Amino acid sequence: MESGSRTHKVLEGRGDGFREPARPDERTYYRQFGVQVTARWLVVGPRRYALAELGDLWTVRGSLGPAVRGARWVTWAAAAVLFAVVVSFPLFPPDSVAWLGAIVVSMIVCGLAALRLLQPRPYEMWAQYRGEEVRIYRAADEKTYGHVCRALIRAREYLRHQELRHRLVGAPPAA
Repeated sequence: MESGSRTHKVLEGRGDGFREPARPDERTYYRQFGVQVTARWLVVGPRRYALAELGDLWTVRGSLGPAVRGARWVTWAAAAVLFAVVVSFPLFPPDSVAWLGAIVVSMIVCGLAALRLLQPRPYEMWAQYRGEEVRIYRAADEKTYGHVCRALIRAREYLRHQELRHRLVGAPPAA
């Protein structure tokens, strides 16, 4: 699903900052790069989300930045100019300045194509949180995004296990 196909509202969580676990026995599943996943909380920079209140998590590939979107059209225009130069090749004298122009256009095309390839679309995690659709995490690196996703899955499983234990046995939840 593309991020533009739904109306989203980015909410700011409670701005408590990056914290240590509230209890010494609270499990920490991930803690790096300003993100912390514990048995009860997801903390991303200054925003903090209670795992018990997160529902319907989904992943979206974010949109490209404006520079990269613009590079697409400039690349097509430069490619058209380069095509025109190549097609009109027989008309150029051998020592013409047009060769310099063709080289410059080629460099622009290659540079813009490289810009587009070097800036991939980011990964975004969205969730239902307190009745709103909220982007809770965003990362450009697929590996880091995967680590946070796995930590969040493990933390939510632990939370469900503790809630089930509390209902069945009557013991208070550990987290």
